[in-house]
Amino acid sequence: MSVRLLNIGCGKSFHPAWVNADVRPRPGVVGVDARERLPFVDGEFDVVYHSHMLEHLGREEGEQFLRECYRVLAPSGMLRVVVPDFGNIVDEYELLRKQMKNDPDAATYKKIKWLFIELTDQFARDSTGGDMARYLRGKVESSQHEFLERRVGYLPAADDSITLKRKRRVSPRRLIKGVRLTKLREHLIMRLLGPDDYRALCVGRFRASGEVHRWLFDHQTLKWVLEEVGFGTVRSQGPESSDIPGWGEYRLDVGDDGRPRKPSSLYIEARK
Repeated sequence: MSVRLLNIGCGKSFHPAWVNADVRPRPGVVGVDARERLPFVDGEFDVVYHSHMLEHLGREEGEQFLRECYRVLAPSGMLRVVVPDFGNIVDEYELLRKQMKNDPDAATYKKIKWLFIELTDQFARDSTGGDMARYLRGKVESSQHEFLERRVGYLPAADDSITLKRKRRVSPRRLIKGVRLTKLREHLIMRLLGPDDYRALCVGRFRASGEVHRWLFDHQTLKWVLEEVGFGTVRSQGPESSDIPGWGEYRLDVGDDGRPRKPSSLYIEARK
């Protein structure tokens, strides 16, 4: 009997053996909004997986989403959750803070500065990429490369772009018309609201777009939430380790180079 697999919030990391779902559907990816009831019947899947998606939901939204994951899993089915590891950030920050206190140096200060940005910016940012993107696109000394790549997985080139949406190809005429209409609409809204209220509207639009993080997890807090939903046998895993049959061949948590797609992540699996 084949294993039925569901990958929710797949983004660009998906495999044809899975039912791949995302809020932005496209060929091979079905449309699913994690804030709503999942469009699958009870017990339809043996495995449900989602990576770096749960933290974008509020506490109550996240718990309801996990209940939906539980519902669509078959008895003894497996849930694999990958989220930023809050405990990892705090532990490393505290270790470096003590090191800085005992033996202050510029390299340690820069590491602490990055960790503070990494922790706070993902919640406080009000524009795409936030301070993290600005920091990484600035002048990063070679001595910082190993540390930063261990935190984020890669260092973007100067011309890399961070976007929320994949842009569709449109004709130049249609593009120009769309830009003109958008600018006209925004100009009218700004005139109506005034600059301060218009700025507040833009920030509100961004913060509702789904980029910012809305909740934190370490191993213990995620374990508590999963157990409250009804899951049992909660275990920590790594990017390449899993109790999911054939996990290594899917390469969902590692890139083609074998490195984790999202370093400093928390990998948790739980049974229904």
